[in-house]
Formats: sequence, C-alpha cells, structure tokens
Amino acid sequence: MGLGIRLHSATERIDDSPMGRFMETMLSGMAQWDNDVRAERTVVGMKEALKQGRWVWRAPLGYENGRSRLRPSLTPDPVVAPLIRQAFELYANHGRDRRSLLRSLDALGLRARTGRSLTAQSLHNLLRNPVYAGRIRSSMGDEQLGDFEPLVSESLFLRVQSRLSGRGKDAEAKHRDNPNFPLRRFVKCGLCRTPLTGSSPRGRGKNYAYYTCRKGCPGISVPKAVLETQFFGLLESLQPKAEYLKLFRAVVLDCWKGELNAAHDIVARLNVRVEVLEQQIRDYHHALVVEKSIDSEGFKEMLGRTRSELTVAKVERSEAQIEEADVEGILAFAEHVIGNAAALWMNASATDRLALQRAFFPDGLDWNGTGFGTLVTCLACNALRVSKVEEMSFLREG
Repeated sequence: MGLGIRLHSATERIDDSPMGRFMETMLSGMAQWDNDVRAERTVVGMKEALKQGRWVWRAPLGYENGRSRLRPSLTPDPVVAPLIRQAFELYANHGRDRRSLLRSLDALGLRARTGRSLTAQSLHNLLRNPVYAGRIRSSMGDEQLGDFEPLVSESLFLRVQSRLSGRGKDAEAKHRDNPNFPLRRFVKCGLCRTPLTGSSPRGRGKNYAYYTCRKGCPGISVPKAVLETQFFGLLESLQPKAEYLKLFRAVVLDCWKGELNAAHDIVARLNVRVEVLEQQIRDYHHALVVEKSIDSEGFKEMLGRTRSELTVAKVERSEAQIEEADVEGILAFAEHVIGNAAALWMNASATDRLALQRAFFPDGLDWNGTGFGTLVTCLACNALRVSKVEEMSFLREG
C-alpha cells in the first residue's frame, strides 16, 4: 500500500476495510504458496531428470535441446558440433596454444551464440566441459552419464584435460602410444608387476627392438618379435568351438528376452497407474468447476498430492523402459571378434589394437620371462570356458 501497489481480484471484493485487507492477505498468501509448491515440484522434477541423464538447461554450444522426452535431451548441432570436435582434436593432437587455436577456430567459423568470436576464457570453459564427453556435472561436482551422444571420445577428452593441467606433452603421448610397441604398458613384469617398456637400441649397424622391465628385473627382457608372436598365438587359442558359441548365444538371447518381457510388464502396470492418476486430476477439476462439490482449498490439496504421485509414476515408468536393441546383430559382431581375434589384432591400427587387448584381457598380462602368467580374460571368454566333463555332457545332450 505504501508504494501505491494494490491487489485486484475478479471474484473477491478487496478494499481498505478490515475484511478487504484480510482477503488481500489471504489471496496473496495463497498465490505465494502456489508458486512455492510449483517451484518445489520443478526442482524435484529436475533432480529426477538428472538421475536419468537428461540435460535440463539450455543446450551448450554445439548441441540443440531435444524436442521430446522420448528422445535424447540433447542432439548434436549439425553445423557447430563438428567444429567443437575439431577444437578438441587440434588442441590435443597438434600442440596448439590457446591463442593460435582461437585464431584457427575463428577462421573455421566457430562463434559463441551471440555471434561473437570466442574468448580465451570461453574456449577454456568449453574444453573443460564434460558434457562434450557425454557426462553431466551437477553443482555438487558429481557426474552422471548423459542420455545424449558425446561429441568427443573419452580418451580425447582426457588428453585435453591432461594438457590443460600442464601434464600433457606431445613427446610423452607419442612415446606412450608408439605403434611399434603395441604391448608396451599392457604387459607387466611378472616379478614386480611394473608395465614393460619398449625400446630399439642400436648395435652392430642395426636396431634391436626389445620389451623390458622398467625396473630392470633380471630375465624380463624379451625381443619384440618373440613377445608379439606369443601374444598372437594366445589370441588364436581363444577361439571357442561352434557348439559353445551356439549355447552362449541362446543363453544371452534368453536372458535378454526375459529382461525385456519383465520391463514391458512393469511399464504396462505403470501406464495404468498414470492413466488412473490423470483421470483423478480431471475428476478434481470437474468436481470444483461443474459439480462444485469441493472447495478450492481441498482441490489444491488433492491436486498437489496427485500430481506428485503422477510425477513419481512417470519417472518410474521411464526408468523401467529398456531401449530396444539389435541383440542378434551385437551377438553376431561379438562372435566375429571372438572367432577372429588374432587376425583382427594383426591388421588393426595402434588404437584399435589396444582396444582389442583391453577387451580380451581387462587387467593386462604378466610376462615371467618365458611365457604369460595366469590369464584373466573378459566375461565372454570366461563364459565360453567349460571343463571336459561339461563338454561331454553338453555334446551328449546336443
């Protein structure tokens, strides 16, 4: 009142009388309460969406906001996303300082949303942002895997972070990823568990390539050709029999169908729950407006409670849904890799070789001087290993 502000209502009389001031206080209080309740529900909804990996803010540079809850919350901008990817690659692979990188990106056409050129700080923030690696970082510092496509690989993102932190050196990266020594750092010394290094000392007019223990353990020095030949033979030995692959395929498909059917049942029940709650909300509106069988206070209380239950039901339904996948195609690819591991490794690039090595032997391998130590293979290879008794039992039943 002191500022000349007055509250007007289309249904209630508000004036300077005691009753008018009372009504004004009540109506403004109810409006504030309603706003607070809506704000609280918005926060709860945002937290639930974040748990599902959904981006709930304006899309960062290089992305566009998704148009439907049934699709990823972010989609790559077809024009800007390739430039973002190129910024990461230039910084990680070519030793560009940020000023030089800014000039290159500006020439390529990368701009801020305002249309202005990027600043050094905005470029720094862009290269630090985990969203481009497919992760969402909360205000508490926690990270959640997003439901959207990353613009850069995890390895590229980590290389950029290392360089930004002052630890990334081109010479070290080149040495670490030397394609001439694919088993370097992957195979460990069987005595001290230190990753082997690779080198090519020169003697008698030529180079001699060796894998050796960094700590110089005796007997842990092996010619490159010997170690890699034994590893190639190890990959060849992993080839499973056709009947085991057939059994493995049947088990995986059976488990997948079971999970899919269970998820469909849960989603169907939650669909019914959502429909019931939505009908309740419609009934509340009808009771308030048409039948006038409930007052506004009762309506708001029931509506708030039902909307909360509806939000929970929708979140549970979303979490229960399993994305359809071409399991047959995935299994066919897996069988091809398992059955042709040695040939694929021999013909692969340095990066793909390392990926195959880690896929088959997640913990790496130990070298004891004459051969590899105890093998710890991937889950698929472990599942395909059976004893002679199990083998004969399976063949008789088959």
